[in-house]
Amino acid sequence: MTSPILLWGATGFTGKLTAQHLAQAGLGRGQLILGGRNAQRLEALAAELGLDVELRVADAHDPSSLGDLLDGVGVVATTVGPYRRYGWSLVQACAERGVDYVDLCGETPFIRQSVDELGEVATHSGARIVHACGFDSIPSDLGTLMLAQEFQSQGKTLGWAQASVRRLRGGLSGGTYASIMGLVEDAAKDRSLRRILGHPYSLNPPDQREGADGTDRSDARFDHDHDRWTAPFLMAGINTRVVRRSVALLGYASDQFRYDEAMICRNKRQAKQMAFGLKAFTLFAALAPSRMILRRFLKQPGQGPGQSERENGCFEIHILGRVDASSPPLGRVIVAAQGDPGYSQTAIMIAESARLLAEGLVSAKGGVHTPASALGMAGVERLKQHGFQFEFQADQSVG
Repeated sequence: MTSPILLWGATGFTGKLTAQHLAQAGLGRGQLILGGRNAQRLEALAAELGLDVELRVADAHDPSSLGDLLDGVGVVATTVGPYRRYGWSLVQACAERGVDYVDLCGETPFIRQSVDELGEVATHSGARIVHACGFDSIPSDLGTLMLAQEFQSQGKTLGWAQASVRRLRGGLSGGTYASIMGLVEDAAKDRSLRRILGHPYSLNPPDQREGADGTDRSDARFDHDHDRWTAPFLMAGINTRVVRRSVALLGYASDQFRYDEAMICRNKRQAKQMAFGLKAFTLFAALAPSRMILRRFLKQPGQGPGQSERENGCFEIHILGRVDASSPPLGRVIVAAQGDPGYSQTAIMIAESARLLAEGLVSAKGGVHTPASALGMAGVERLKQHGFQFEFQADQSVG
């Protein structure tokens, strides 16, 4: 029997796309609840989607209102970010009440706080708290899990992996931009946040925060495996931490496992331009005067591309694996989908993550999870049913 899913932030841009997907999946009254701060907007959304579902209005900043919001709910799926500013009371309430929870959080400090403060609470209550259930970091996390299992089927242990973004067409959501800007702004003022953001194992369990990986790459490099120049990937700062936490929780890789992410470029010039651009963006976001200028040009939370733009988006990521850094590649997992990764595909990823938990199709126990540790290969199979490609290829050549 499916337990009820509460979609919190249903009237936001990504929330609407998630609600649309859940409606198309056939969820109705008793299976889906739409939640937000404005009753009229919720009513309009339900009418637009032809949904006969319960609507709940609450203030997620007000802990006293969360009891009624979560009453009878099995899983909360929240699209409301930045999570450090708007999400703590809700995830805390879920952890305390034993309610499963999924979000789109790519904010390392928020997840770290969840790990440190809610880990034992969720373990005791039975709540599965699953962060990063969107483009960051499901493709990287589930793709690397699949790669490790392919290695195990050959009697080998994954010791090195690199995710290379081969194709990426689409925009980051306004919520993602707001999260990035907020993180950079806060980190400029708070040294402890900078330490969390910079530490490669900051999301690992407290006794497993050391390993072979160092600081994130920030330069253009030539990749001999792909015979291409590469640049740093914007989402690597969260994806790498999530993958390393999965390794710590699941133990599917070697003790000296290393993981990295990069963006494939057309040539050396483009790689250097992208590396410089990322550094410049970070610097501009850290300084108040230039940050104000940046905000004028970036999407705001609730804003996003039209349907045709979303349909023309796509992504393709190759995750290459070795037994160790010096051995030849044994294979790669290709993760790809048609549709804007930050909107259309992210809506599918969070919706299906919530459904897997609600349907009782995963065996994860209570605690603070990654997509891989909570959903496992069931997550891969579910997304394949919705048009995602997860394919293993034995590696015989570069490219």
